[in-house]
Amino acid sequence: MQFSDIVKKRYATKKFDGRIVPERTVHEILECVRYAPSAINLQPWKIKVVTDREVKAQLKPAAFDQEQITTCSHLLVFCADPDYDSLIRRLDVLLSENHVPDEKRTMIVNMAT
Repeated sequence: MQFSDIVKKRYATKKFDGRIVPERTVHEILECVRYAPSAINLQPWKIKVVTDREVKAQLKPAAFDQEQITTCSHLLVFCADPDYDSLIRRLDVLLSENHVPDEKRTMIVNMAT
């Protein structure tokens, strides 16, 4: 079965059975997430992988006490950066450091705002 077939037939898991997802599989998933599109390719997020049972238990209330938070082997926590203006400024600096011409840099930064 292809990965795309699996994604299209997804369902919400309510509880996990305690099996540990191999680290290699977790790494492959994170590699796929790295390619997720975002505006102007900013990827304004960080992903934290939580395996510690106590930390997962502390996070459970923030996820409406869903059982799968504590029964999963690896919890992926997506942390968004709400400071979009700072991201745009960093983008502008990166473009400048990489010698992108001013008019092109200005166009890209204006598209992002």
